[in-house]
Amino acid sequence: TAVVNLYNGATISRQAVAYADSGSYVARVLKGTAGATLVFMMYPIPWAPNSPISVRFKVRLAPGTTSTNTISPSIQGYQGGSGVGAATGCTVQNPSSLSASSWSDVIIQGCTTPNATMNNIGVMIQPGQSWLSTDGVEVDSLMIVDKSTVGNFGYGDSTDWVWNGTANASTSTGPAQ
Repeated sequence: TAVVNLYNGATISRQAVAYADSGSYVARVLKGTAGATLVFMMYPIPWAPNSPISVRFKVRLAPGTTSTNTISPSIQGYQGGSGVGAATGCTVQNPSSLSASSWSDVIIQGCTTPNATMNNIGVMIQPGQSWLSTDGVEVDSLMIVDKSTVGNFGYGDSTDWVWNGTANASTSTGPAQ
């Protein structure tokens, strides 16, 4: 299960961790106070130093967002709650503009993890402009792989994938597509 941390007074509602284009979302983050902030989703996944990592997810603006329609995503490594650095060498495929009416794909691949022991992987989403108190994003279909490229999204109901707990209410494990 994902641990989702928020900064600068943001609030969150979270649904199941593994939905695939279900019309639902993994996390909805609404900014609680005006000003710059970031969305940070931490996953309890140990990762070897200097190893490949790639991420794919869908994102859209939360209803009512008016001040920003761009984001800057990244991958971070953490050990014991402390940051050990960002993944390097990444190629980021990021939408030039977001909307609340449709999902956009974000792909971060070709990355190498920091040269440090890590027990958590963080996916950060920083807004292109300062968020107002009613602004936010929704994230869905997140997949983290230990490869330099990331394929199509897979989840517990996909071929050769399994649910790690209750179907549609837990994480999934399977081959990178």
